[in-house]
Order: sequence, then C-alpha cells, then structure tokens
Amino acid sequence: MTRIIATSPAVYPATDAQIRAHVSAMLGGNRSIGPNALAGDLTAYDVHEVAEGTQPTPAANERVVEGAPALVEGVWTRQWSVVELDEAEQAAKLENARRRIREIAAEKTPELSAAQTQAIAERMVAALDPSPTAQKYPLVGAIMTATGGNLASALDVIDGWRAGIATVMQAQGEALKELDDNGLAGIPAAIAIMDAI
Repeated sequence: MTRIIATSPAVYPATDAQIRAHVSAMLGGNRSIGPNALAGDLTAYDVHEVAEGTQPTPAANERVVEGAPALVEGVWTRQWSVVELDEAEQAAKLENARRRIREIAAEKTPELSAAQTQAIAERMVAALDPSPTAQKYPLVGAIMTATGGNLASALDVIDGWRAGIATVMQAQGEALKELDDNGLAGIPAAIAIMDAI
C-alpha cells in the first residue's frame, strides 16, 4: 500500500521508517509504534493510503509521469500527467521498436539446418540449370529420396523453407519502413505487422 504523510511539506511515498518517525514525533518523540500499528488506520496522524487514480494513455510521442497525490472527494489519489518525449527519448523509443522488430523476426524465422540452407542454395542454382539432376545437386537429390518424390516435389519442399524465411524478411522490411515513414506513430502498426506473421 502506498501512503502519504499529509503535512506541509507532504511526504510521498512515505516509507514505514518515515511513518514511524512522524507518528513518534506527533506522540512527543518518546513513543513509537510497532509493525501492527503500521497496518492500521493512521489518519489521526495525517498518514493516509493513496488510491491509484486513473492513468492517462499517452500518445506515441508522450510519456506518463506521476505527480503529487491530491485530495479528491476526501480520498488521497495518485495524480498523473502526460509530457512530450524529448528528442533523446524519442530516438531511444524508436531504436527499442526497431530492436523489438528484429527480435520478433528472429523468433519467427524458421530454424534451418546447415543442410537445409545448403539445399536452398542448390535449389537456386538448379533453377538456372537447364538439366538439373540429383547427381549435380546431392542435397536436392537427398530430399527427393526422403520425400519419395520426383525433382519437382523436392524443389517444392525447399521452396517451402525459403518461403518461410522470405515471409518473415518481407514483414520485417515492411515494419521497419513503417517506422521510417511514420516515426513513433508507426510503432503500433509496425509491431502489428510482425505479430501477424
């Protein structure tokens, strides 16, 4: 529970040690209160619980800061205000968004073995070869054997791996472009692009 010592000047947020010292001073300085009393009602000593209050929702170029509690309809309540981010904060927020986009891309990129990566490379070369064979492209041939299919079915498997990577990379490019085009206002749309993969 967050509390305030509502004296002038007010003490907020008040620690247990500050509350004990304050109450002891009000009792003449030679008495103290125990831990059980700290949990009780101390309003007679100007110690009040502080209600949460409603925090505003900031725009992309703003942040919320807490102000001093205020007495609202007899209840001490946390107060909030919205302030604009300075240039350094805006730059940091954009860099954090870029980093998060790269993290999401890494999480969603299919993990390929070295053999799968090599097979993709072979596939790309085989596409240019007018007469590809399993002997020329052994990894493609191994996939043909494993799938029990022909060259076309092996190439389809490899194309599936490649497409998974391409989808993530395309989304990452679109998300980063959203940030470049719209700055801080583009963060929600950029993250949504990545989450949609």
